Amino acid sequence: MAAFQANCNTLCPNPKDLIYIAGKNDAYFSFDPNGNTGTFIYEWGPQGFVQATGSMVSSMDSTTNSSFTLTGLSSNTCYDIILIADCGGNGTSDTLGPIPFCTNSCDSTDLCSYTMSMYDTYGDGWNGATVDLYYNGVYGETFGSAFTTGDSLIVDIDICAGTEIAVVNGAQGSYPSEVYYTLSNASGSQNVSVSAGNFSVGAVDTIMSNCVTPSCPTPSSLGVANMGSTFADISWTGGTGSFVYHYTALGSTNTKMGTSISALASMTGLQPVTTYNFDVAEVCAAGDTSLRMNYQFTTDSCSAINVGNPNYNVDSISTTFADITFTWAGASGYTSYFINFGDGTNGSGTGSSQTHTYSANGQYTAVLKLYGDCDTTSQQIFVSIQGIGLEEHSDLSALVVYPNPTQGLISINGSLDQAAPVAVRIVNYLGQVISTDTFDAQAGGFEKTYDLSAAASGTYVIEIETPKGLLQKTVVVRH
Repeated sequence: MAAFQANCNTLCPNPKDLIYIAGKNDAYFSFDPNGNTGTFIYEWGPQGFVQATGSMVSSMDSTTNSSFTLTGLSSNTCYDIILIADCGGNGTSDTLGPIPFCTNSCDSTDLCSYTMSMYDTYGDGWNGATVDLYYNGVYGETFGSAFTTGDSLIVDIDICAGTEIAVVNGAQGSYPSEVYYTLSNASGSQNVSVSAGNFSVGAVDTIMSNCVTPSCPTPSSLGVANMGSTFADISWTGGTGSFVYHYTALGSTNTKMGTSISALASMTGLQPVTTYNFDVAEVCAAGDTSLRMNYQFTTDSCSAINVGNPNYNVDSISTTFADITFTWAGASGYTSYFINFGDGTNGSGTGSSQTHTYSANGQYTAVLKLYGDCDTTSQQIFVSIQGIGLEEHSDLSALVVYPNPTQGLISINGSLDQAAPVAVRIVNYLGQVISTDTFDAQAGGFEKTYDLSAAASGTYVIEIETPKGLLQKTVVVRH
């Protein structure tokens, strides 16, 4: 609506109160003739054109009614229009205008009504906080700048159906903890909300404007079917058609889209430990989709596994078996393990050790596998078992290996009932012999010292053998 200019021709008064309703490619105008019954001439063109000068391309037409319609306009474009009354012998009126008007991105029948409801807990407006809306990736409008007092401000807007609406918190203002809002459509089936105390700058959510009653149901029961650090499979309950989905990392405006002919979306190239906003709609028919269902998921972590230095301890050896404890206490970054003992049996769990009983002497290659969120690693452990089936020592007693753990030097102290030859072997966890010794021990006590300072840190097996059998002890070397 606009006021007319000062009238210099009293015999031909100005038309007044020109108003319009814009569509996508047309605009309907009506006005008050102000007592005139002649012809009304109107001219329109790009904003800023000068009347009847040809400075810009313009168009002209006339009507004898108090309304008219312009067609063939460009969508989402702004124009200027002027209106003059031709009173015949009484001359012409002054010019009404120029009056600006803008076409829409869609026809008025495709406009969806939304409400931005803004609130402040203290009651003094938003103090500089703002919310921005982006339409199909392009900045659209800002809310909150005019909210300078009171505890609420409600603004109604129209958005073309099928428009992707990205809601982004723009400025946090002086008191962001007081700010909260809800953007909702007329039916309440779509809304984006930020609660009090949770307002922070950045992307909030993305929805698709939809005010046409869909012909197929909205997908439901969304959930994670499979998840990793860089991929996610989201499933849902839906129809039997095809689906379109979107996903955006929280805090980002880079939205990606995909399609599926089943009720499953498979997304790759994701970032570890990142929260994503996801939505999906069923394609009912050409140009017709269901309402979107929103979902949020967070990808797994992706920490590398450190296997450390796995080893084993010989707990005991009898005439029929040997008890072994495997340990990997220095490992990190894993959530579970699987171990093949090398004798046809396996073990699994979530801890850092596993016991096992071997029933025969020999060299075994155990394989330890550690599993993480996005990594798997394995390590071989070579096990040497000797002494099963030998008789219990009747002549070797009070056998002690010390210090244990050691930084290098170890002493073996024992006692024999009678003189006998003694063989000593020191074996690492790979089954490699790193030291051997033989000596003749007299009845009574004996002691021998060995230097392991050049050996790598780890667990070693000390084998002491006499004519009546073999005993094993373990020692840990730490540097």
